[in-house]
Amino acid sequence: MTDAKIDFHIHSYYSKDSNIKLNEIIGIAKYKKLKGIFICDHNNYKIKKHVERLKFKDFFVLVGMEIKTEYGEIISCFHNDSIESRRYNEVIDEIKDKNGFIIIPHPLDDMRSSKLDSMHVMDLINNQKHLLIALESYNSRCVLKKSNKKAQNLAQKYNLGQTAGSDAHFKMEIGNAYTIFNNIENEEDIINALRKRNTRIEGKLTNPIVHFFTISDKLTKKLWKKILGKEKSNNFIPI
Repeated sequence: MTDAKIDFHIHSYYSKDSNIKLNEIIGIAKYKKLKGIFICDHNNYKIKKHVERLKFKDFFVLVGMEIKTEYGEIISCFHNDSIESRRYNEVIDEIKDKNGFIIIPHPLDDMRSSKLDSMHVMDLINNQKHLLIALESYNSRCVLKKSNKKAQNLAQKYNLGQTAGSDAHFKMEIGNAYTIFNNIENEEDIINALRKRNTRIEGKLTNPIVHFFTISDKLTKKLWKKILGKEKSNNFIPI
């Protein structure tokens, strides 16, 4: 396999603010000539069990989590089990115990309240570099171009791996940004490429109006859970 484009930040129906089915994500990604996807739902790892049942040829389906801590969000990746902790220090320890890695999403997006605060971004860079496999240096949902540019400058300054992802919550967003790998055959090759900083990033910004649709989607799903009850509403999750 030569150049492989992987959208390194996608949300499925298991995120409270997304409604995309797994088969839709895969189908759209293939249609857009991507060679893989990285699904990192908000505080949720349930998509993993569905991915494990599927067989893929020349296509990567990676699963992680976008975890909200008291200091902001971090992405866990390349681990087999769910990360149950939500406190920052405990999350770091659990990712380490499960032989996973960390990506900092949208690290310098001042328009996004969920970003990891600057003190803990630097904590990961200075004290957890063995776990920090990359900065997300291009996120299509950033409202301002300079947010991504600052992230790229930060990654270059500290010699960090870089990823790009659409942060898709809707089908139309998939593939708006992607990480380019060269000659990868398996997950280990992807990990090595990130650690050796042997990736390229490309992307375009998504129309900011999607943020309003995301809020609407989240409220709609919350309403359905109230109407149907949590247990029944989970039976409607399409994969």
